[in-house]
Amino acid sequence: TDQPRKFTDKPVFWHIPRAGGGSIVKQMASQCLKLVQASDVGPAVNPQAIQSKELMVITDLLSGTSFLNVDTTWDKGIERAK
Repeated sequence: TDQPRKFTDKPVFWHIPRAGGGSIVKQMASQCLKLVQASDVGPAVNPQAIQSKELMVITDLLSGTSFLNVDTTWDKGIERAK
């Protein structure tokens, strides 16, 4: 697009398992665009953070990638992310 990104813009990435390209898109969104991901990775980076009642941003110190402390691979995690 030729228009600058707005604060209210939200990227949506529909991951199809075994289709390829998923990790590249996730890396670009987090490292290039500096976006925070809601996926299953946040709890893996910091398992204690999933116990918090509040949503928080977790940063992977190795990659600099940021995640929410939700697991969107199951119904309760998606509900929590809302």
